[in-house]
Amino acid sequence: MTYDAEHDRAIRDITYYDWSERRQMTEEQSQILKTLRPLKAVCKECRMCRLGRMEHEHNGKPLPEPHVFSNMNPTKFMVVGQNPGFNECVKDEPFVGEAGQNFTDAISKFGLSRDAFYITNVVKCHTPDNRKPESDEADTCSAFLRMELKIIRPRFVIALGAVAFEALCPKLAFSASLGKLVKSEKFDVSVYPIYHPSPRNMTDPSRKTRFEEDIRVMCQLITRISSSEAPRSAPAVDAPASS
Repeated sequence: MTYDAEHDRAIRDITYYDWSERRQMTEEQSQILKTLRPLKAVCKECRMCRLGRMEHEHNGKPLPEPHVFSNMNPTKFMVVGQNPGFNECVKDEPFVGEAGQNFTDAISKFGLSRDAFYITNVVKCHTPDNRKPESDEADTCSAFLRMELKIIRPRFVIALGAVAFEALCPKLAFSASLGKLVKSEKFDVSVYPIYHPSPRNMTDPSRKTRFEEDIRVMCQLITRISSSEAPRSAPAVDAPASS
């Protein structure tokens, strides 16, 4: 299929919406959205690192918009991934490609949908050939992540993959922390790391099994927190340590 940048830009503009148009909000959620919108606007104009300044392309044609901020969904559970891919740039929403569909399918088995999450990435720009972000790119973009965390004030953050976890918890080992609720000293927030739902990981039987188990525990934890009366700033339960 030939990529038509003008067509995809038009489709993205026509179908673009934020969470306020999907369902009724509480006053707190409304205030969160009002604070997020100018931050998103700043992100779209960001040229602080090479990713924001370079010309991006796909199959030899210009990519219309390399910046993807978040899904603008002011909920109390945050998902952080690595960086937006081609599909995310076209639709201006994170995790809408194959990895995003794997995540959506996994949580749906336990009664949750994407509407339960504020979804964002460590790096807000597309990377050439969808490569792993460089450390200086992640460091530069961390200013946006820090502001998102302050605005959303999540009960905990789901880190999808090692890149996201290392950005949130640079002093902890990803493999040793999988499936556990750990503390990010850098951002003062609880973090639950799981494998990234990439096609590569999902075709690895052992990683897929571990991913599905950690998703199960995560969904149970979210359901328990959501149904409790615990204060927003102090989760009343801890995720069970994985075996």
